[in-house]
Amino acid sequence: ASALALAVDELEQHLGLQLFVRRKGKGVTLTPAGSRLLSHARLVLSGAESLAADASRSSSSVSGRFAVGCFSTLTPFYLPGIMEVFQRRHPEIELELAEASAIELTEMLLQGRLDAAFLYTADVSPQLAFDPVQEYRPYVMVAKDHAQAGRGSIRLGELVLLHGCCHNPCGADLSQDQWQTLAALCEKRGLVPFIDLAYQGLAEGLEEDAYGVRLMTERLPEVVVVSSCSKNLGLYRERVGVASFVCASPEQAKLAFANASNVARGIYSMPPDHGAAIVAHILHDPVLRALWVEELSTMRNRLNGLRRLLVDKLAERDTAMDFSFIAKERGMFSFLGIAKEQVVRLREEFHVYMVESSRINVAGINHTNVEYVADSIAAVLS
Repeated sequence: ASALALAVDELEQHLGLQLFVRRKGKGVTLTPAGSRLLSHARLVLSGAESLAADASRSSSSVSGRFAVGCFSTLTPFYLPGIMEVFQRRHPEIELELAEASAIELTEMLLQGRLDAAFLYTADVSPQLAFDPVQEYRPYVMVAKDHAQAGRGSIRLGELVLLHGCCHNPCGADLSQDQWQTLAALCEKRGLVPFIDLAYQGLAEGLEEDAYGVRLMTERLPEVVVVSSCSKNLGLYRERVGVASFVCASPEQAKLAFANASNVARGIYSMPPDHGAAIVAHILHDPVLRALWVEELSTMRNRLNGLRRLLVDKLAERDTAMDFSFIAKERGMFSFLGIAKEQVVRLREEFHVYMVESSRINVAGINHTNVEYVADSIAAVLS
């Protein structure tokens, strides 16, 4: 009984939900969340028994090895039950198990290293056969006192993706007045901003670039912010970043943390610490931090200066288009706004490369090549 209680406690902590109500001397009863989980588990086990029955019908004397893969977040909940049913029906078969991501499982199936795999998605390779075992309806779970608790349904579109600064791909950032208007709109409609802050410090400055994030977190009960150190600390290969959740109450914060931890487990489980340790060392050392801020300022000024330089050089060519908007934008990218055919000409005739949407990387311009780039753009516009 103690081992079972520990297993239940571990499952509740992993899910961030209470599955049982414990009454001293009267045993336990299922909560609504526990009832739903039990219902899903029975359906999955039913599907596993059906699979085992099919295997049994296919051969009266099945033996050998059967390799099964499972998506990481499904493994602790569904594989034990599936294994129990399968091995009870076919004790002579040796089960070999693998836990991996959806992409890795697909590759293993195509390579013949797995015989079957359990995945969430039906978006599989046309070279694989797919048979749905169970369909799940998505549920939004909120606290009773949450602003959305009285609503019959919540659209996933009510999570709004925003760029904090240096918009990728267009470079057109929101002004402070526009941030104020957007915050009021989110407040009025109950929208939750999901703010991508990948380039902090490369638009106007570290403090200035955080204006929108700080405004949203001051005005709204719930905000998600994802920030990166890839660009502003030059640690792209280290993949260092932070996912921050602003919640309306401590209870909701605990649920958000539990759910985020579950998602993280399915993606990378435990991330490497090397990149994060570099960032922590720089930020906690006053001398290194000051040096970083100075270097970041140099890079920001270079990017903004290159924008003005390109605009000036294009204006000197008296092109049919007005490119002055590029100088007003921020970050590494901008759209030239030219046609796909003109982009192809730039690539094929002048060896000036960009994606066919006409997005350019401003950092690829310098004082040595800017004249040639401006000449080439002017040529395809003439």
